[in-house]
Amino acid sequence: MTSAFIPEIDFTYFFTKNMAAELLLGTSKHNISTQNNYLAGISNSSNGNVDLGHVWVLPPTLMLQYHFYPTPVWKPYVGVGMNYTAFYNEDPGVVQNITYKNSFGTALQLGVDINVSKNFFFNLDIKQNFLKTETKVDASNLAPDLIIPTKVKLDPFLLVFGVGIKI
Repeated sequence: MTSAFIPEIDFTYFFTKNMAAELLLGTSKHNISTQNNYLAGISNSSNGNVDLGHVWVLPPTLMLQYHFYPTPVWKPYVGVGMNYTAFYNEDPGVVQNITYKNSFGTALQLGVDINVSKNFFFNLDIKQNFLKTETKVDASNLAPDLIIPTKVKLDPFLLVFGVGIKI
C-alpha cells in the first residue's frame, strides 16, 4: 500500500437542510503488481510479484450525503455514491504494455464539518472508493505473443482534511 498527498476539490449542493450532493474531483498515481502468478517465473521475479508499473486514475465521484446537526459547531455526515474512473499515463513496468478499461465503481464516506464562523468551516472525512477494471497485459517482451486479460482492484482509502466556504 502506498500513501500520497493529493489535491482534491469538492462541490456540495444542499437540497434540504440534511440532504446534499457532493462532487469530488481528484487524481492520484497507483503502483500495480501481480501477486504469486505464472508471470513471476517468466520475469525472473524472486518474490512471486511482478511489477506492472503504475497508472494514474481520475475517479470523479458523486456522493449523496445525509447531514446531522448535534451542535451548532459540529455537523457530521454520511455519504454513498458512484464514481467513473478514467485511467491514464500508464507505465507498464516489466511488461511490454498494459491497457486499462475505464469503469464505474462505488464509494462510501463518513465525515464532519466543524464550523469556524458563519461562512467558514474545517472538514475532515474518510472515503473508501471501490475501483475495479479489466486490463490487457502485453507481456510479449517476456514470452512471444503473451497477451493476458486480467482484472485490477485498487480500492483506495482516502483521509481528507479541508477548509470550506459557504456561499
